[in-house]
Amino acid sequence: MFRQYTGDKQFCPIGSVKSNIGHCESAAGIAGLTKVLLQLKYKRLVPSLHSSVLNPNIDFADTPFVVQQELAEWKRPILETNGEIKEYPRIAGISSFGAGGSNAHLVIEEYIPRDSDVPAAVVNAQNPAIIVLSAKNEIQLVEQTQRLMAAIDEGQFDDSSLMDAAYTLQVGREAMEERLAVIVASVSELKTKLRSFIQDREQAEGVHYGQVKRNKDALSVFVRDEELEEAIVKWMQRKKYAKLVSLWVKGLQIDWSKLYGEVKPRRISLPTYPFAEERYWVPELDASDGAIVHQAQIGKESLPPAKDRPIRRRTCFLTKQWEPCETESSKEVSGTVAILADKETLALAALVSGHFAKSRIIDIGELEHAFGQTEDDWNRYEGCIDLVGLRKRRG
Repeated sequence: MFRQYTGDKQFCPIGSVKSNIGHCESAAGIAGLTKVLLQLKYKRLVPSLHSSVLNPNIDFADTPFVVQQELAEWKRPILETNGEIKEYPRIAGISSFGAGGSNAHLVIEEYIPRDSDVPAAVVNAQNPAIIVLSAKNEIQLVEQTQRLMAAIDEGQFDDSSLMDAAYTLQVGREAMEERLAVIVASVSELKTKLRSFIQDREQAEGVHYGQVKRNKDALSVFVRDEELEEAIVKWMQRKKYAKLVSLWVKGLQIDWSKLYGEVKPRRISLPTYPFAEERYWVPELDASDGAIVHQAQIGKESLPPAKDRPIRRRTCFLTKQWEPCETESSKEVSGTVAILADKETLALAALVSGHFAKSRIIDIGELEHAFGQTEDDWNRYEGCIDLVGLRKRRG
C-alpha cells in the first residue's frame, strides 16, 4: 500500500520495548508509550536488544520498515511537495495487542511551539507574577519548593518567562491540601521568598501559607456566594492579589485563567510532583494467625534485615468505659510518660505533665502521625495516661 505514495524503502524504524525490559503484561502498552515519549524528549532512537538476527520470513528490505539496532539521532522528516521543501514533526505509532484479541494503535506527534508575535508579559512591581505551589502534606510542599528553586538555579526559566512559569503552576497543577503562594516581581525575589519559607514558614515575609482542611468549614459558606465571585473578579482587575491568594491558600477555588484575558502565557516545563519515596516489603506472616498463609516466592536473601522492614501492626477499635477502682500505690517513674489528650483536656494534660520529670502530650487528633513512629519510639514510654473524653461534671 505504501508504494502508492513513495518508492522509498526502509525509512521507518521499528522496535519493541520488550527486548529491553521484558513483557509487562497489562502494562505493556504504557511501557511502549513511555519509550516513545522518552525518545521524543531526547530526539534519539534507541535500539531493540537481541535483534541482530531477524525473522527470515520477513523481507524487511522490501518494506518501509527497518529494525532499529543502534542508538541514533531521530531527525525530523523533510519532504518536498509541489516543489516546496518542508520539515515535519516527528511522529510515532504504538501498537499494543491484548491476550483476548483486542488491539490498540496510538499515534503520537511531537509538540512544536508555534512562533508567536505576542511579546512575553513583562513582570515588575506593577505587574507581578503569582506563584502557587501545593502538595498533600508539608514535607512534600517543602520538597516542591526546593525543586522549584533548583529549576531556577538550572536556568529552566528566568525573568522573561516568569509569567509563563506562574501560569503553568496555576492552571497545570492540581491544587492540594497544603498550599503556598507568593507574589513576586522577579526570579530573585521568588527565590528569596521560597528560601524564607523553607527556613521558617511562620516568620516568612510576603509568603502566604495555608491548609485546606483547617479552613474547610469557614470557607464552605463562601463557595456559592455570588458576591464573593464578583469581588474576586474586581480583585483581579485591580490587581489586589494579596486578598486573592490569602483565600486560595485556605482552600478557595480560583479560575486563574481570568487573570490573563484573551492572550494567555505559555505553559512551560517545570518540576513535577515529588511523590513520597516509600518502600513496601512483603511482611513476615505468622502461622499462629489462624489463617492458611501462602508465602510469596521471595528468597530470604532478597529481603532487608528485619529491623529495616515496616512493623506489622493490627489496628483495633476500642470503646472506652470508666469504672471506679481502689487507689493503688504508685511507683517511681523515671522514663517518659505518654499523656493522651484532646482539645478539651490539653490544659489538664499540661498540669499532669508537671508531675513527671519526662512526659509527652499526644493530641488524639494527631495520632495518625504518632502511629508512624517506630517500635523503638513506642517502647521508650514507661507509662501512659489517657485523658481523652474527660468532661467536667455538671451540677
